Amino acid sequence: MNLPAYLVIIKGTFCYRGVLEGFVELEVNDINQMLGRAGRKGFETKGVGVIMTGDNNVDLYSDLVNKGLEVESYLGSFLNETINTEISLQNIVKAADIIKFLKCTF
Repeated sequence: MNLPAYLVIIKGTFCYRGVLEGFVELEVNDINQMLGRAGRKGFETKGVGVIMTGDNNVDLYSDLVNKGLEVESYLGSFLNETINTEISLQNIVKAADIIKFLKCTF
């Protein structure tokens, strides 16, 4: 699902993982995924991301923002299922829609 935004605010970097794990720090990939929604090409010319975290994590997230993170996509492994889902949701109706989808995805 494509949910672009101009502004993404991450209000806290912990999430609850149930009784056994309790509150745990979000994975860096999860933070990166959320921030990646800001300023999506084709929707906005730029985007803004805000991370609200504790003092002890400021360096970690500053490094994430300033140095970046190498991201590897797994979409290729699930491309058939993804396209079939988009067809069933009627986001893809004709062959030209598939090409448009792929151009926005890769």
